[in-house]
Amino acid sequence: MNRNNCGWLGIFIIPGLLFLMGCAASINKPRIQAVKSAAVVLFTVPRQIEFRDDSKESRQTILQALAQAVTSGDGARAATLSHQTFTETLRKQALPFNVLTVAETRGVPAFSALYRPPETTKEEKEEESEPVFKLSFEMGPAPGVHSGAAPDGFNSYGLVQNWSSWNPLVGSEEEAKYILAVIKALNVDAIIAIADPGYSFVCDICSGGNTGTASTGSRFMGAMVDREGEVILKMQAMFSSTDEEGAMLAGAVNPMAHDELFTEHGRKMAVLFANSFHKAMKKK
Repeated sequence: MNRNNCGWLGIFIIPGLLFLMGCAASINKPRIQAVKSAAVVLFTVPRQIEFRDDSKESRQTILQALAQAVTSGDGARAATLSHQTFTETLRKQALPFNVLTVAETRGVPAFSALYRPPETTKEEKEEESEPVFKLSFEMGPAPGVHSGAAPDGFNSYGLVQNWSSWNPLVGSEEEAKYILAVIKALNVDAIIAIADPGYSFVCDICSGGNTGTASTGSRFMGAMVDREGEVILKMQAMFSSTDEEGAMLAGAVNPMAHDELFTEHGRKMAVLFANSFHKAMKKK
């Protein structure tokens, strides 16, 4: 099945920005028109891809929390595969600027020199030292920014949780410096940033007990930042499944299906990102 929640649009305007609600984007057209090249350099997802009844929710039942400890997908693997497909697909969406491939981006020594391996936070160390049963009582989302997973060779500065902010950037000084350094290193006009706090396994066709076929759901935000450090695009979108499916038993998705699910997830994200961009650019 191929379902998404981007079939409706509401429009309102403030000076310099056009807003489309639903599969939505806010855009600074004059600055976008100056962009001839861009690279997708921030792509952040949860550290573990878990099963959720709804990708818009992070609250879990006790049984789901126990099951996810042994059946969740690796976030870094998901980020790497989805980022690759996202970039490849985005290059085919007739955007008015060139998007560097992942190989082109990683092949620049000055970019690779900016890489910093992810650090384990105090909270993560405490979580890893706790018995699995403690997970069942940690069902509520923490506010603000969680630690996230990034594609291999790419930095992560955290995973923004507030989807309604339309903003995937955490706003730290380190992140801002990294963005400007990357733009200079790659000699591009802008970078693209993605954060998907809703990245999860979801039921596609299920019987009782969350058994049947699974797909992935998303609730993601995207942004573009130019050479001056100005955010020139913000967007948000969500979907409840993709065209890829995998067998699921009691909320546990077949590990052999993970890579295909992660790959298709990135393709779906890119199509929705491009659709939002094109709709925003066409509005007067």
